[in-house]
Amino acid sequence: ERWSYRHANHADFDAAIAKLRKRVELEHGITQNELGIELQRIVALGIDGHSGVSGFSFPPGGRLPFLIEPLGQRFVAFDSQRKAFLADGLPFITKIDGRDLKQWCEAASVLVVKGSPQLVRNRCLNQLRELDYWRGVLRVPKKNTVEVELTDSEGRANKTLTLPVSDSIPAYGVWPNSGSRLLDGNIGYLRLPNMRA
Repeated sequence: ERWSYRHANHADFDAAIAKLRKRVELEHGITQNELGIELQRIVALGIDGHSGVSGFSFPPGGRLPFLIEPLGQRFVAFDSQRKAFLADGLPFITKIDGRDLKQWCEAASVLVVKGSPQLVRNRCLNQLRELDYWRGVLRVPKKNTVEVELTDSEGRANKTLTLPVSDSIPAYGVWPNSGSRLLDGNIGYLRLPNMRA
């Protein structure tokens, strides 16, 4: 009732809320965390990038032991400390557990508002850190390791790594984690960490 973007993309929030109510009645209630996820799914029908649900947790399970960032239409995988690629010379990730990264992003998009393609892509990558949750959605077997397929910039060299899943969720931050400085060739690098004055 008090949402500027309530009707912007003609999402049927009322039907989604009614469906959730029916599910809660049929199941005689759901947990607070399940409710949070389902409410996020409803909010994600809209386009407001500032909206979201907080205060819920995903079920316990394995998390990705690395981070992913978009680079153009491709995706770069780097370690959780944001210091190095997962494999030298093979910065681009193409698959997780044998599934194309686009499949993972499509699954995760149900919890992401329908904003710009860039916003959706970035937030989907953020969601994928909850590896075992999305494995459940995609019906990929849960295990203590994760297989990651990497490739080079030309897509010619490929390598599959088997990594242990993480118990903790890796944190995004400034990457590479460095400040303004003078680079080789007398090139100045100016880092603007935010756009606030």
